[in-house]
Amino acid sequence: MMLTVVLVVLPLLAGPAAARTAVFTADLQIGMFTVYDDDSYELAVQGQVWLKNSTTGLAINGTWWTTTAPSTGPPGTCTFEQDIDYAGNDLYFIDDTTGGDACCKACMGEPRCTAWSWTNVTFAATRDSSVPWANRCYLKTSTAGRKPYPGHVSGTRTVSQQRLARTGADAGQGTDRFGNYRSWSIYYRAATTPVTFSFLYYPALAAVGFRQTYPQGATAINITTPVNQSAAGGLTEFASSMLPAAMFPSFTAGSSFGNFGTATWVGRFAHTQTATGLDACAALAQAGGAEGGPLVLYNNTPDVVADVLVWAPVDHFKATILGQIAPVAGASCGASAGMGGYVTALPAGYTAGTLIYLNKSGINGVMQEWGALMRAAYGKPSITPDPSAEYLTYWTDNGAYYDFYAYEPDINSKGLVEDILVDLYNTFRNGTYPGPALPVHNFMLDAYWMYNIRPNCNCKINDTAWPVPFPSGLPWLVEQLGNTKLILYNGPQCADTTYAGTWPLVYSLYQDVGWAKGVLSLPSGEASYGFYSWLFDTLKPVMESFTQDFLDFNYLLFPAWLADSDGNHAWLEGQARAALEHNMTVQYCMALPGDFLDALNYPAVTNARATDDYGAGGDNWKIGGTSLLLSAVGIRASKDNFWSGSQPTDRGHETSPFLQAVVCALSSGPVGFADALFHTNPAVLWPTMAADGRLLHALIPAATIDAQLANRPAWRASDARAAFANTINGHFPVHSVLVTGVAAPSAASLLSVHDLWPAPNPSAPYFLWQYNNSACATDGGPASDCLIALSTVSHAATDPSTLMAGSAHPAAVGSMSGDLVPWTLWTAVPQIGQYVLLGELGKYVALSPQRFTAITITETAIVAELTGAPHEAVRLAYAAGSTIRVAVAVMDASGHGTAKLW
Repeated sequence: MMLTVVLVVLPLLAGPAAARTAVFTADLQIGMFTVYDDDSYELAVQGQVWLKNSTTGLAINGTWWTTTAPSTGPPGTCTFEQDIDYAGNDLYFIDDTTGGDACCKACMGEPRCTAWSWTNVTFAATRDSSVPWANRCYLKTSTAGRKPYPGHVSGTRTVSQQRLARTGADAGQGTDRFGNYRSWSIYYRAATTPVTFSFLYYPALAAVGFRQTYPQGATAINITTPVNQSAAGGLTEFASSMLPAAMFPSFTAGSSFGNFGTATWVGRFAHTQTATGLDACAALAQAGGAEGGPLVLYNNTPDVVADVLVWAPVDHFKATILGQIAPVAGASCGASAGMGGYVTALPAGYTAGTLIYLNKSGINGVMQEWGALMRAAYGKPSITPDPSAEYLTYWTDNGAYYDFYAYEPDINSKGLVEDILVDLYNTFRNGTYPGPALPVHNFMLDAYWMYNIRPNCNCKINDTAWPVPFPSGLPWLVEQLGNTKLILYNGPQCADTTYAGTWPLVYSLYQDVGWAKGVLSLPSGEASYGFYSWLFDTLKPVMESFTQDFLDFNYLLFPAWLADSDGNHAWLEGQARAALEHNMTVQYCMALPGDFLDALNYPAVTNARATDDYGAGGDNWKIGGTSLLLSAVGIRASKDNFWSGSQPTDRGHETSPFLQAVVCALSSGPVGFADALFHTNPAVLWPTMAADGRLLHALIPAATIDAQLANRPAWRASDARAAFANTINGHFPVHSVLVTGVAAPSAASLLSVHDLWPAPNPSAPYFLWQYNNSACATDGGPASDCLIALSTVSHAATDPSTLMAGSAHPAAVGSMSGDLVPWTLWTAVPQIGQYVLLGELGKYVALSPQRFTAITITETAIVAELTGAPHEAVRLAYAAGSTIRVAVAVMDASGHGTAKLW
């Protein structure tokens, strides 16, 4: 049942302020959460109220039940004004509507809509003169801009609303996946439906949780239905609900919110949205809804980000959302948690919750602490083993030189696909390029591998290889590739897939978005495990890893997934469980933030794309914002494939191949090059790996630093476009920092120890050294030509003090030859005694845990345990006193070695 009303909540009647008594408190170390005897609640941090309660609301059986007074007026109807237009404030428009009544009905089906305008007048002077305005309905958020307009009909809508009946409250205690808690529960009834809203305090975590419980379930709770965008103008690819169907908790911002900032993740690839001050207030009011993820609030101090709050769902991650609040007078800034607006019913005993974690460790630090809490609750490791992300791979994904489906209808126009892949392998194996052979461990095949009967590559009808590009079959191909197993891609199927005869399917709305025209299908939640067990059994001889694409479409375009609070989760759970049992890993692509959170349940989901498809010369190396969320929930970030060198002129030119490779190394995800035959540049790839192809990764995927997330003045004034920082070795705190868009001296001036997480030891001096600086590779040279002291007090590198003598700053080192985008890669290392261990020369990640398994630094020596290929020579650099020293350690026949440096 579609709810045909909009929420309009009236404020409580004004009157004398009454004294409140606290009935529940939660000590959050640097803050206090309090519930009072009038059922109001607030969160104060360092004595300032950050968040306070807004209206609690619940949609059941076509009525909004709220804790405030009901509105008046006939429910589910619209006012009408002839020859009036409400200019501006548009949500979107819908063509081919038959009149004001139809426009009114469309407004009542969109929870954000409070007003509408309809016209049957045709104008040539439109943005697109070929598209008339006749029979067009504009859905709006306001009547502002009201003016006479002949031929237009406009109106507003009314609401059906009743007060929730409070039936009691009590204190309690218990244990859940997060540990022991104390609770305060308030009991309500909406008509005959009971619901409980509970506050939970976890003393061991210094966190506060919020739980909704439906003892008898709930029906008809949806406040909107999916929009078929083929009939709705102005939409992109889908429309999703921003308003929860049950709002608890519901917060408005405190009076000092103009001093704060927000960060959240929204849409496919979970792109980061940040704002400060009044802009942050608007961002808070637009928390991502069905396409959103955790919400971060922080105090916007002049120099550093300290106090930070993370608010996020703790279960039912695809259905529990953070979205808009009720439009209470004077409270336009806020956010609510609850069921997504598409969910139609909840089973008896259903519970769902969110949690607030608060600390003063900065944005990156608090996100990582929150992530550790979530991973512990779900048993997800910080980094899961994944061969496809641990060794060098060759990819044919979208944007690769051989993204073969781009050549359809003649997919073999460059030659028979299977022959090209074999030729590539033989070229890599035989070392046709300068230097040794490239140790490629996997080949990734995009959609073209699976047989299809349509030009559209995403409509699959069989699990066997398509005989046009693979006449010899995939087992033959794997044998020719030296038994190198494959990474195989999959999207949704067509509605008439042959799977339908065996496995129950769910179906999408009709689509016409370029890559797909028609109705798509996926295995139902009940059939998912059986389907993927069969598929992975079939592919086990040839496949090592599986890529699931179009996760945003595979949720937001499928009404069955949206209506069922756990339907999409059941599909993904069956897939991940089957992969784990077959010892396969899964990569997510085009995923929503809720998919990343849901993957806390799935050890098999090891990496996910953090940016859109690769395009030569583009900027899909900007992974930092998405990577911050991915690393928190234990997923490696993937940058997608890239070209390492110049390609044949028919496909364009990669302008910054070294930068592409650097970001791959810092991501902890796959390094997938995608060049034409004989067009690979090994000099770009070798710094990412050891001699056997094992990737020398960072320990934690690179993420945007706090200074840039908070848009600090130094960053606003610079031309820097991105920055990443991460811990690269767990033995003592060392970090990588990548700054793009500015030259090396300017990059150094933007940085301080406050940008590093975990925070460096305040008693140890920290220094930056720059990748590709020859002074850092000159044995016996002065340390002052290599190292820069990192400031502990502001966002600026400072002159060296205790360690170095000579010039104040090393000479600037430019970007790698051939890269158009300026970039500087620093490694931040501590001074321990008289030593500074720089790490391995010639590698993007100089102190990778894949190379350094143990490090001990004493007053007299550095001892490092190393791994690599048998007999591999590893060049190491360190500063002893004021001098740079360089040494070579050679691995033994088992690939192990010990370096003793003094």
